[in-house]
Amino acid sequence: MADNSTAQTETGQQEPSLGARVASVMDDTRILVEQHAQLIYAEVQADLMRFVSSIVMLVAGIVVVVPGLLLLAFMCVHLIHWAIQDKPSEAPLWLGFAVVGGLLMILGSVFLGAGVVGLRSFNPVPDRSLAILWKNLGSVANLSKA
Repeated sequence: MADNSTAQTETGQQEPSLGARVASVMDDTRILVEQHAQLIYAEVQADLMRFVSSIVMLVAGIVVVVPGLLLLAFMCVHLIHWAIQDKPSEAPLWLGFAVVGGLLMILGSVFLGAGVVGLRSFNPVPDRSLAILWKNLGSVANLSKA
């Protein structure tokens, strides 16, 4: 019985048959897809870890800053009240709270806006890996047509 997996060329060398070539291309494609799946998984995992560590640091910063900010705000309110208490108008204590609270609200709104913009820019989809995968699959499809 003759083996159909190879064919003789004019120089006498063994050349793989069409079926063997298709099987080889399919096996290479399977390996390529598996490797890209692993790459995509690693990229998503790295992005997620970076996101989680950023959130942890953000929460830790908030936990430490909020009490300090509250104490600083009370200090500023009493400083304003102390600075103007000898004036004829004798501004009430609540005016100091209003000034400091308003400034903190404006500053906090700017920071919140920047944080929202930063979170919106977070993209968990591994765009680079998917682009490379589609490019490689296109190359394999072109190779199989030839």
